[in-house]
Amino acid sequence: QRHFCQTMTKKGYTPMIYFNWFQSERLYYLSELEEWPFWLAMYQDRMTYPWEVEMWQYTCTGKVPGIQGDVDINVYMGRL
Repeated sequence: QRHFCQTMTKKGYTPMIYFNWFQSERLYYLSELEEWPFWLAMYQDRMTYPWEVEMWQYTCTGKVPGIQGDVDINVYMGRL
């Protein structure tokens, strides 16, 4: 993740670290990635995650007029 984010930053992009709670506990060292915004997928009705996140994907069964089927719905939480 660090290598990818460093490469994208050098190219002028602002990458985000996208993950779910399981990945944050088992796959990532979030303290080593804090220079980039976090985007959390956690499907529940309120935010209970202990780290600061900039984007929260709170459902994968959202509805949007004009789109057939379910869609992911996200909310911007922070400091980009």
